[in-house]
Amino acid sequence: MHMRLGMGRLMREIVDSMTQCIARSCDGVPSLHLYSGHDTTIMPLSANLGAPVKEWPEYCANIIIEPLKSENLSEQYFVRVLYNGAEVPLTRFSSPSQESKTLLTFEEFVEQVSHTSITEEEFQSICSETADTDF
Repeated sequence: MHMRLGMGRLMREIVDSMTQCIARSCDGVPSLHLYSGHDTTIMPLSANLGAPVKEWPEYCANIIIEPLKSENLSEQYFVRVLYNGAEVPLTRFSSPSQESKTLLTFEEFVEQVSHTSITEEEFQSICSETADTDF
């Protein structure tokens, strides 16, 4: 629940931006979306992606999530994650016994982050339910 509330809206924003770009072949859609955060954003974001950071992020640490279009397969998109410029092998939550991969199909990436991705409406609903709970 905490991961959904903490990272869910950001993951939804990232997936929605990539989906819009892919649907329009990036015509007229910004090709760069820049989000700023802190070390306390880097750690849960990397865990949500399936690549938890094992050490506290250094100053100016960054995560790049790149949608890539295949040159050989028309309209096939992939996603690659970089941490401080280095490719990150992602452990698939749906099949953790499989070897980690540095390149996921777009569909695999969406599935990977779907467990925490949350809409604004879902976020507000969960928060209002929690606010009504007596502890």
